Amino acid sequence: RYEMMGGAVTWFGKPYKRHFDACLHHIGSHIPRDRVIHVGDSIEHDVKGATGAAIDSLFIAAGIHAKELELVVREGGAVE
Repeated sequence: RYEMMGGAVTWFGKPYKRHFDACLHHIGSHIPRDRVIHVGDSIEHDVKGATGAAIDSLFIAAGIHAKELELVVREGGAVE
């Protein structure tokens, strides 16, 4: 809302590229992006963010999108 009123806002976190850049800097800038994979269960935050930062991603379908994908997640994480 503050941004809509003309206030300066800096967004940080997934899916913003600055978040992924900061994480890469933290683990070491000597590691090339093509040797990094981001693992997450959110298409909107994890997959979109990693793609925007030129990082591969691994989508965990049994996470927050399991119901949308009509998956049954059993105790212990097994998926049907």
